[in-house]
Amino acid sequence: APDLATYLDRVGASAVALSFVMRDQVEASAAELEELARRSPPTLEIWVGGLAAAEIPLARLPARCRLL
Repeated sequence: APDLATYLDRVGASAVALSFVMRDQVEASAAELEELARRSPPTLEIWVGGLAAAEIPLARLPARCRLL
């Protein structure tokens, strides 16, 4: 998450789309999303999709995450 946040800031990204497919990594994925949201510019939209994304508890998704 730290490297991705730095890169997204450097290129001036307005959004990032992430796909989560490893169902056994849901807890780690939620933690990574929280860290990405903390470290990235506040205007960055975070789009989340993939098979395992639906298993991330909605309460763990940062406010600017959009579940696809």
